Amino acid sequence: MLRRYFWLFALLYAKPLLACSQEPVCVQMQELGQELKLVASNHSTAPVTVRVDAVLSGLKASPGLPAVMELGPKQQKTLQTLTIIAPWKLHYWSRWSRGSVSARQDQDARYRLPWQTGRYKVLQSWGGMFSHDEPFSFYAVDFAMPAGTVVTAARAGRVVAMKMDSTKGCPLARCAGDANYLVLEHRDKTLGEYFHLQPGSALVRIGQWAKVGTPLAHSGNTGFSTEPHLHFVVKTAGEDGRPHSLPFVFATQQGDISGLSTGQGYSPSP
Repeated sequence: MLRRYFWLFALLYAKPLLACSQEPVCVQMQELGQELKLVASNHSTAPVTVRVDAVLSGLKASPGLPAVMELGPKQQKTLQTLTIIAPWKLHYWSRWSRGSVSARQDQDARYRLPWQTGRYKVLQSWGGMFSHDEPFSFYAVDFAMPAGTVVTAARAGRVVAMKMDSTKGCPLARCAGDANYLVLEHRDKTLGEYFHLQPGSALVRIGQWAKVGTPLAHSGNTGFSTEPHLHFVVKTAGEDGRPHSLPFVFATQQGDISGLSTGQGYSPSP
């Protein structure tokens, strides 16, 4: 009988196999005769991209490694098939991100400022050193906004994810996971994400198509937040299995602007 070794080093959101069904996205190993399959399951309502890396011995991989694959909502796919050719060892790890690695941003798209009327100041723009210094947040914009302000769709899209049950917020990074949010998938597969929303304030439902200007929720102060504000970012998933923010253009009363200025106030175009 072959002596078999198996390690699972789960990065980011992956968890031990027994907890897989409770996780938004997870990767499991299945043994079928002389083959091993690494199967990814997406239990969430949004499209995701999963990446699996592995170190092999006594196994032949098809396709090659790393394996990167998109999964639709509630979808399961085989990421990797490994054929047993000798006594084997397998060490694999995975990571995932909401979004589609195949997304190609529409360069002609314009984003309306995500509120109905009025003028709000930019607290932190692209590349802000307080919290916009990572690939997933570099092109985000934070708007100072009183809690309870109606947040509207900056671009048309389908509601694919939301969290609305948190009542917590603090000015420390440890509170990041407590932010309420809502996510729209645009026609080009990019995602528009709206963060720090008030608990229970969603005005749309999962699967609903929102037009530009559709009321989505109310702004708040949940999560990693120093004051009430709205965090808006456009994202996609990268080949590395991590989220990546994208530059975009806001249509404002002051004109079309790529990269708003910190400290400056802006009003939405008519």
